[in-house]
Amino acid sequence: KIVRAKSVRMENFICVQCGTQFAETTGPPSRCPICEDERQFVRHAGQEWTTLKRLTTDHRNRLEEEAPRLLGIGTEPEFAIGQRALLLQSPAGNLLWDCISLLDDETIALAKQHGTYPDMDIYDEECIQAGAKTGKTPADFLQHDAELGQLQRDNFRKSLKAGVKMAFGTDAGVCPYGTSGKQFAFMVKYGMTPMQAIQAATTNAADLLGHSKEVGSIKPGKYADVIAVSGDPLKDVSVLENVEFVMKNGTVYKQPKSDACVATSNSHASIANEN
Repeated sequence: KIVRAKSVRMENFICVQCGTQFAETTGPPSRCPICEDERQFVRHAGQEWTTLKRLTTDHRNRLEEEAPRLLGIGTEPEFAIGQRALLLQSPAGNLLWDCISLLDDETIALAKQHGTYPDMDIYDEECIQAGAKTGKTPADFLQHDAELGQLQRDNFRKSLKAGVKMAFGTDAGVCPYGTSGKQFAFMVKYGMTPMQAIQAATTNAADLLGHSKEVGSIKPGKYADVIAVSGDPLKDVSVLENVEFVMKNGTVYKQPKSDACVATSNSHASIANEN
């Protein structure tokens, strides 16, 4: 006698409180590590879960002009923390500030067509995976997020290869404050030259903001915003993780241990900003 086994339905459950989607399981996870973080909270009624299929029955995406040249892309009724994507349009170009990790070829082509600057954080996955050491993050979540993180990095490489303009950006709420400089090494690891990574944080960022005449390069008449490091960032971009000299609008806020650091670093800063 042959007995046919019943199929078990697997679903990607979504936390109603923070909007995090988890790896496929037969039932809702027992906890949400995102909500248990000290910067978040769990509702008094406890953790609640839904799925994408259920959401589509009574939710829809909306486009809304939130300010001149600023288009919001969100979900209504409001879901989770109310996070939405923003399309910022400026004479210098457009910035799509998007919270989704997956980026298809069509979207990349559209971004290039409209002069949009993807602002992609490809380092924060390291901080998320570091949660495994504390034992507070479920293994299935770490595996699921690692897969999304790799897709995000692959899309960074694809966008770069397609010739899309890129700007430097981080997700400081995920990683400890003060670690943003680690992003440079990952941008180089996934396809950029050290010069391209530096320009993403200087000339490209200034162009994106529409303030290339004031900031982004070291030239007469511009703000005297300068940082310096010991070492050559064009040979080892990770030296930018340890800034030893900081000048903002001509005022020195941090001094290096030696004048040699300033002279050497200013030389590289000039090259990076002017090319």
